[in-house]
Amino acid sequence: MSLYRLDTSIRVQGSHSRAIADIVEQEWRRARPGDPVIRRHVGVDPIPATEPTSPAALITGSAGAAARLAGVP
Repeated sequence: MSLYRLDTSIRVQGSHSRAIADIVEQEWRRARPGDPVIRRHVGVDPIPATEPTSPAALITGSAGAAARLAGVP
């Protein structure tokens, strides 16, 4: 089993939620020393925006994106 840790605070130092997550992660590692911990920090390394010509844009109903993908000017 693995632990997925998601940090979202833009504060690297002084974040209360990060301090609590540190405790949880520390206890997890103590109880499951061989299990992986996957970390994602959205506040420091944000997820890139979706390109307007991507399939995701089509799902959200962007008519302009559909036309660009179809090659319509």
